[in-house]
Amino acid sequence: MTQLATGKRTRHVSVTWEVKTPDGTMFVHVLEDEGRPVGLMVNLGKAGSAISAWAQATSALATLALEKGAGINELIQELSGLSSDRPPSKYANGVTIRSALDGIAYALMQYKNHSYQEHVAKLEGKSPKLVIDNGPSLTED
Repeated sequence: MTQLATGKRTRHVSVTWEVKTPDGTMFVHVLEDEGRPVGLMVNLGKAGSAISAWAQATSALATLALEKGAGINELIQELSGLSSDRPPSKYANGVTIRSALDGIAYALMQYKNHSYQEHVAKLEGKSPKLVIDNGPSLTED
């Protein structure tokens, strides 16, 4: 929940994606307000670990960027393709996740695709259904 300047608390809808990264399984939560992304929460690693602290800091910075007017496309562009020193995670559909940051970009692309499909369904007069795509399954190498 977010504390507003007025002292009132507001609830946000969130959409969550599970992404396998070289650093472990990560959960990316995109917080929405009236269909617009307003925040990001990333869970990775055990509570208190260095990677968990990194995920919290990355979440805070991404949320700040969204609050200051950056869009999902800008976040995807900056985070995509960044790699780490660990072997990448390869999915059956050909997607390769090179780092946790690359995994966040992948989740944001999934979010963007999901939002587009919801918008099209509304325009066509269909009731949008929530389909959570946890990403493709990993291949065994």
